[in-house]
Amino acid sequence: MNQTKEILLVMITIVLFVSACNPAETSRTHDPDLVGKTRSAITTSPEESEMFTPAPDQVDTQTPTPTISFTKEIENQKRIPTGEPVIVFKRSGGLAGISEEWRFYEDGLVTSLTGLIWQLDPQEVSQQVEELKAWGFFELESEYFPENTCCDRYLYSIIVKQDEQEHRVDTMDGLEEMPHSLWIVLQSMNTFINELRIDPDLTPQA
Repeated sequence: MNQTKEILLVMITIVLFVSACNPAETSRTHDPDLVGKTRSAITTSPEESEMFTPAPDQVDTQTPTPTISFTKEIENQKRIPTGEPVIVFKRSGGLAGISEEWRFYEDGLVTSLTGLIWQLDPQEVSQQVEELKAWGFFELESEYFPENTCCDRYLYSIIVKQDEQEHRVDTMDGLEEMPHSLWIVLQSMNTFINELRIDPDLTPQA
């Protein structure tokens, strides 16, 4: 009899323990207020949502612009020199030991050793040839050098072609008695080159 009472007591204790736990769990699960609080605890606030979600006007929907202009490359491929240059102007030496060369073509194309290309009006190139001829370039001697060729002086070489004529003149800075016509030719070519470099309407093509 006593054993039976002990078994019943144990069973009642277990039932009471289980019933004591289940109501709390059930109320936490089905209580709307508690459920709402649980959701708010794991849901990002509106302020935080704005921090991580860009506004429509802040989203860049445009395709990035290529850094290389393929149109320019195609144009440059067409700018292949044709024929022989009508003017070749070389300048080298100096303290920096430079080596520069420009070639002028009848179609207005101008090229340099650095790979830069300028497109001029063909009339400008033909006019330069005419001016060099008018200043007596074709009558100049082929060389003009000072007795002392030292040191760090600029060397110049100019070749001009017109029709059947072709003439080359080589000279150097520091010439004691430079012919006036040669001085004008050098000044003219240096000015022409400088204008190519600074004229915004003559942007070189790489």
